[in-house]
Amino acid sequence: MSIQIKKIIIFIILFIVFSFVVNSTYAQSSILINEFSPASSSEWVELYNNSPEKISLEGITLFFDDDLTTSQKLSFCSTDYLEANSYLLINSKGSWLSNTADTLILNKNNDTIDSVTYGATTPLKAPKDGESATRMPDGSSNWIVIDSPTSQGKYAVFECPVLTPTPSPTPTKIATPVPTATPTAEPSQKYENIFISEAIVAPNTGEKEWVELYNDNDFEAKLVDWYIDDIEDGGSKPKKFTLNIPAQSYKTVILPNGFFNNSGDSVRLMDFEEQEKGNFSYTSSKKGLSWGWTKIKDTNFCEQYPTPDNENSGCVATTSSNTSSTQSSETAKSSSTPIMYSTTNTSIGQSSQVATSIRGRYRILVSPPIIANTDNHISSNQVLGASISQNTKTSQKKLDLQFLAGVYSLLSAGSITAKIILSQLK
Repeated sequence: MSIQIKKIIIFIILFIVFSFVVNSTYAQSSILINEFSPASSSEWVELYNNSPEKISLEGITLFFDDDLTTSQKLSFCSTDYLEANSYLLINSKGSWLSNTADTLILNKNNDTIDSVTYGATTPLKAPKDGESATRMPDGSSNWIVIDSPTSQGKYAVFECPVLTPTPSPTPTKIATPVPTATPTAEPSQKYENIFISEAIVAPNTGEKEWVELYNDNDFEAKLVDWYIDDIEDGGSKPKKFTLNIPAQSYKTVILPNGFFNNSGDSVRLMDFEEQEKGNFSYTSSKKGLSWGWTKIKDTNFCEQYPTPDNENSGCVATTSSNTSSTQSSETAKSSSTPIMYSTTNTSIGQSSQVATSIRGRYRILVSPPIIANTDNHISSNQVLGASISQNTKTSQKKLDLQFLAGVYSLLSAGSITAKIILSQLK
């Protein structure tokens, strides 16, 4: 065998070995710690199979501490496995995780295949009660803390079958695993009066799509394994979520970007039995604006400024004058024809709107003497709330003139009568 052929054979062997090692490492690292909640009433961790193949969990142990000698750990059985692109939930057996800082380690046959540390000086802050830390998106290296946990998958049961010897010399039998209740945070139950109140389908760059729900009950609603979906029989797979909503309050469900179509789609809410509880549709969207109801439990939705976990802000005003809403009231108008008053002896008020009364000219003829009084006196009343004052001097003067005129008239008449009587006596 030539040296050249030997080199080729060695190269092929090395290539096969290298490919096996790489594929084995990839299969191991495809099981990831994807989400966890250390401060909730029941601590839980979500694992994710990030590969397109079913993977056995035999030999894998989850440590709830950075010390691998700790007793706070859970090991999978030889019969356990995780389907392709699927999730698995794990409950701790007590308060194993610190609420301020701790480490989770996923180990297979004494090799660490994944780990995450939170709190203290790490970039990932410690989740509070009702929050969780999650990879965003699933399976990525980016960790964030969210206030609406999105735990998915069934809960793991760490009960491995054991061989039980029998007193008789018969072959041993494999004991039937004792069924145990699957630990769940809350049992699924039916709720009414849960509404879609707002949704953002075209978020700003770097932000997530979300749907806001409103609990119109006077008690807390614990939605376990409910779903958000787009148009029925559409392209997206329904998104399962678990969410606690206080009485008569709002809470949001975070969704991956691209879940809804920006040019038109439906937003649907379904319970754990995938029964539809509510929906609305839209035909367009604007980046950074949400679709929300115009008032609580209304069937009309409009574009609004986003207000997640809070009461809606109201419809965004448009530039068209036809859409503006203003209150109008009847305005009193003054008559174009002046109002004429036959009042006398009034003073002019300080108002621009007055009614004017004009007295005409009058004469009283006597002989002798002749007393004539020509008076063009303009009197005014203030119409719009001004007071009317009396000019007593002018009034008194006019009375005196009228009295003198009457006296002179009587004297003249008496003088004429006397002359007639005397002429007849003669």
